[in-house]
Amino acid sequence: MDNEKKQVTYNSSFSGETQVTLDIQQYMNNKAMYIGLMCNEDGYDEPFGDVTVNLSVAAPNYCGYLNVNDMPDIEKFITENELGEFTGFTQRSGYCEYPLYLFNVDKLRELCPDGMDMYEANIGMARKPETMVIEINKDIDRYQESVAMGLTAKQLVFSIASVIVGGGIVLLLYRYIGLTGSAYVAIPCVAPIALGGFYSFNGMNFYEYMGKKLHFMFGNRALTYVSTEGETAIKQLEAEQNEQVKKKGRKAEPETVTADSAVKKQEEFEAMKKKTRNMLLGLVAVIVAAAAGIAAYKAMH
Repeated sequence: MDNEKKQVTYNSSFSGETQVTLDIQQYMNNKAMYIGLMCNEDGYDEPFGDVTVNLSVAAPNYCGYLNVNDMPDIEKFITENELGEFTGFTQRSGYCEYPLYLFNVDKLRELCPDGMDMYEANIGMARKPETMVIEINKDIDRYQESVAMGLTAKQLVFSIASVIVGGGIVLLLYRYIGLTGSAYVAIPCVAPIALGGFYSFNGMNFYEYMGKKLHFMFGNRALTYVSTEGETAIKQLEAEQNEQVKKKGRKAEPETVTADSAVKKQEEFEAMKKKTRNMLLGLVAVIVAAAAGIAAYKAMH
């Protein structure tokens, strides 16, 4: 019975404490480590959740990307049970950022010996390492190859374009509204160009980010969900779920979303869109009014 799996406690903020065992295998496409959790239901092992996820960038040996999207408490579980440590590196997929963890080899062998034996045999580990160090550059996702003065080619091009546009506006308007007035007019024109070369958010440049921002503010339409289930069927389903939860010794806390709350959320969203639109229009109006005021002042004097 030396290879019997040992149980550990998974403390979920939703379902409470559950006794689970580890299931260690490999992903078929890249042979990276897969770790899952199993729980015992009525004497049978049932899947409880996936600890790791399989991304386009394969994790190194003995490492894995934690499934923080489906299991929000998974990092706490790994840390409390000393199953691994955060490498400082993350990989983005969709709208989620998955942290890369280096697992505690000895702990995994203790909790799932058969799975670790098979995993290490498949990756060609003839001798099980007692101590293993995998160095990963924490700034690997921020690496940039500089071209001149510490700037990348993109940043250099946008910097030159900003100087040309700003200098051209000042030279054209200087004789009419003065240096200060022409500078005020040039700044709103130069800023978007400069941000296009330097600004980055979650892999998107300034133009991509603002395009999505404007789309969500003005082009995003609310979708209406109409349920085809009757009130009787919904109540029966809730009763069955509550009964199952009571059998497991847990308290049911059903959350209901009424039609009134959905309408209220939609009204709040529309109000936020209107407020943002008014702020943008007000900003444009202030800039135009300032430029016109400076021009009129110079013309009168």
